[in-house]
Amino acid sequence: MAPLTVPGGGRVGAWAISSVTVAPTHRRRGIARALLGSELRTAHALGVPLAILTVSESVIYGRWGFGPATYTTAWSIDTKRVRWAGAETPGRLSFTDPEDYRETGEAVLEAMAARAGEIGLEPYLAHRLIGPLKGDPDADKYRLVRYDSPTGEPEGFVSYTVKGDDDFTRHTIEVGYLAAATDEALTALWRFLLELDLVATVKVWTRGVDEPLPALVSDIRGAKVTDVQDHLWVRILDVPAALQARTYERDGSPGARRARRSRARGRPLPSDGARRPGRGGGDGGCARRDAAGRLAGRGLPRTRRRARPRHRGPDRGRRGCARPAVPHGGAPAAQHLVLAAHPTPRPRGRAGARPRPAPSCRVVTSCRNSARIRAPSHHSIGRTQSIRS
Repeated sequence: MAPLTVPGGGRVGAWAISSVTVAPTHRRRGIARALLGSELRTAHALGVPLAILTVSESVIYGRWGFGPATYTTAWSIDTKRVRWAGAETPGRLSFTDPEDYRETGEAVLEAMAARAGEIGLEPYLAHRLIGPLKGDPDADKYRLVRYDSPTGEPEGFVSYTVKGDDDFTRHTIEVGYLAAATDEALTALWRFLLELDLVATVKVWTRGVDEPLPALVSDIRGAKVTDVQDHLWVRILDVPAALQARTYERDGSPGARRARRSRARGRPLPSDGARRPGRGGGDGGCARRDAAGRLAGRGLPRTRRRARPRHRGPDRGRRGCARPAVPHGGAPAAQHLVLAAHPTPRPRGRAGARPRPAPSCRVVTSCRNSARIRAPSHHSIGRTQSIRS
């Protein structure tokens, strides 16, 4: 299990799944389904709120409820075109041996894990990021540079290889991994890479979507994003535990939303805090959601009181407002959005209700409990019928 850092700095236990593969001779036998199913059942039985993995094919894991949670960028920098435009970079850079830097590098990676979207790494994975392991035939091709703050604290490192070219002045640097626990370490390591002699191109992978590189160079067209790709995929197993562990930019409670709307419109809230009635009387409440649904409300369908749906059918609530965004079976809306890859369609209609019009019909007017439906073109032109919901 790996701790995943969420917005606000909190950490949530995550069941990290890796090395899921099926031999080509045994494909299409349900083996991958059995593997993933057993992993998720085990995580759920242990009370782990999340399951995480990285994917080789993006079309596979959605059926198990996984979805992309973080994204990465790849960069190509023309060092003959750009010049350093950032601030001075204090601190000290020095080459080091991967075997001597393993323990220090682990501390740097652990400090980086405090950022949202990062996970705590096992020693084996951390050592691979620092440099090739002992016995790797390509170990001699790697270079490792460490960054220490002016006070001597280790704060970052970069591992890279040098690719030759027919022109000796136009080598290519391929960065294996760039780790920086502070902004000073990040800018110093970027400056080191961009100012290497006899180098024409620097290629970097697995950087954040908010990489500050364009603000650090003189010509932003010389530093190009070559790819944006999904990276960490997450499946929520325990919605309350997962969403309560993080913090939010502002209060998302119904009372806070009403207060913000009232301030924006210049209207005072009732002294007793009661909700104002909607247009036409009633409580005006169309968007009653469970707690998990409210936390994920940005991705849920919303109904504005000033643009109420006109047709009242079996899936409409009182006063023509949409019912809460709760899928079949009464599952929380956020859980449905994240976990249910192929939800079973909920039966339409109520007991004793008349059937809804065919999909080819079109609502043209409405009046409280009935809607006038225009027949499709293959029926008599202008013919209408009234369907009472």
